[in-house]
Amino acid sequence: MYALGEILGGTVGISTATMRHASSAILQKLGGSRLGDGGQPLPSYLDPKYRCEMQLLQFDTSNPASRYADAISGLIGEMRTSVEVLIASSQLSVSQSLICLSSAVGTRTGAVLAT
Repeated sequence: MYALGEILGGTVGISTATMRHASSAILQKLGGSRLGDGGQPLPSYLDPKYRCEMQLLQFDTSNPASRYADAISGLIGEMRTSVEVLIASSQLSVSQSLICLSSAVGTRTGAVLAT
């Protein structure tokens, strides 16, 4: 997703992540960072439904974890030369666009994107 996000002009994603079972810590090792305001991370919060502490994370495709930067760069090069995405109509819904993208990427590279 980092490679695809960069090809599309750069992307920032935001996600909640549970601190239970170290999910938030694992996602931060993969390139996520605490979402913040003015340089200060937003505080974690208690999710009442699941009764667990949650954090807000952001993923910036221009700033991946350094250990994955070379692999992502290689994928960007591969995707630019071997993936062709064609969309027949500009009036597709978001889900229809994702299905088209998934079909194109899955067919050309063997990858499968969840829709």
